[in-house]
Amino acid sequence: MSSQVSFTFPSPIGGVPYRSDYTPSFVFAVLYGLLIPITIYRFACKSSRTMVVAGTVFNAVERIVVLALRAEQATSRLERTDSNLTSYLQTSYIIGYLAIAADLVILLRSLLVQATAIPQERIIVIDDPESGDKVSLMEKTDKVDVRVETKTVSDRRQRERLWYRRITVLALLECLAPFVVGIVAGIVYTNGTTNKGQADLTRVLLYVGAGLSALALLTIQLLAVYAALFVRNAIRSSALLLVGITALLEIITIYHLITLNQQSRGSSSSTSDALAHVPRLSLGSDTFFYVFQIIPEYIASVILVGINARERFQTGMWGDSWFRNYVPVRRA
Repeated sequence: MSSQVSFTFPSPIGGVPYRSDYTPSFVFAVLYGLLIPITIYRFACKSSRTMVVAGTVFNAVERIVVLALRAEQATSRLERTDSNLTSYLQTSYIIGYLAIAADLVILLRSLLVQATAIPQERIIVIDDPESGDKVSLMEKTDKVDVRVETKTVSDRRQRERLWYRRITVLALLECLAPFVVGIVAGIVYTNGTTNKGQADLTRVLLYVGAGLSALALLTIQLLAVYAALFVRNAIRSSALLLVGITALLEIITIYHLITLNQQSRGSSSSTSDALAHVPRLSLGSDTFFYVFQIIPEYIASVILVGINARERFQTGMWGDSWFRNYVPVRRA
């Protein structure tokens, strides 16, 4: 029997799974599984091989595991209220989509830096049939599609490129901050079901993490809008694509903030007892979880894995270097 207590803890994201959760969890696990062959194809093909969406791929693989565990919880009363499993799943729900956000920063960095890439001068050397002398024919081009002697022209956007690199480093750190806070919140979450002090700590961490996530995503979105509207030579369609993907992730953050308003009664006896009394009709459960967390994550993952990110954002294998201020050269 549950003990009479006078404190509440934040209802778990996604609620406590019951039998009605089995089918959607299984279906989405399969859908995420379908991304694996696409990922293998992208990596096997040299023209699309890149590591800049590694976070998205990792999150997709983890979602297969997470949703399979959720399906197991839906059919097992013991697993449904297991404290360790609940802690792991809550941590995954809180921070998973931030891996996608970090990939967006890397793509945005490549997009901005490549927009400042300098063209090359092609020097085509031909023989004059009359005199036998060599004649140099100069022409500027953005594409290097033949094997010729080349030299770069003066770099006029060095300072601009440097600032893009600095700003994107800050944007990546903005993604890292809620990631760390989310891990801590997930670890202490189940402690808050039986202890008022831990419940208050969890609540604060969740609010801070959600706020930092919202700030990070807003920064990415504003930078992408700026790239689309004001950065010369930036690929506008690619920048707008980043704006759209970021908007999908913002849905998840808003959902997390709203879910924090849903409170469940704590229990001084056990975590299992507290989780067993979580309201089933709260905003954190059932349909709302799949509509506002899983579906936006899945659509974002499909887009990033489905497109040729290497070609669309001119990333190369690893994206723009984080450790040296080299001068990019615009190529085909």
